[in-house]
Amino acid sequence: MQFLVNIRYHQNHSWQGSIQRLDTAETINFRSELEMLSLMESAVSQHRQRSGEESVLRRWERETKEVKEEKDPSAVQSP
Repeated sequence: MQFLVNIRYHQNHSWQGSIQRLDTAETINFRSELEMLSLMESAVSQHRQRSGEESVLRRWERETKEVKEEKDPSAVQSP
C-alpha cells in the first residue's frame, strides 16, 4: 500500500496537510502527525481485511501486573 503525503503547514509543533491513498485515489486532510498516522493505520487495516491477509500489525501490549501482598514470616499472629 502506498500513500502520497502533502505537508502544507507546520504549526503548533505539528504537520497539517493531506494524505492520498494511491490504490483508491482517495484524499483526506489531516491536522497532526498523529492523525496522519492513524489514517494510514486505518487504511492498512482495511486493506488487510479485504484481501484476507492474516498478518496483523504489531501493537503495544500493556502488561497487567497484580500486586500481591505477601505476609511477613517474622510477623507474629495474634490468637
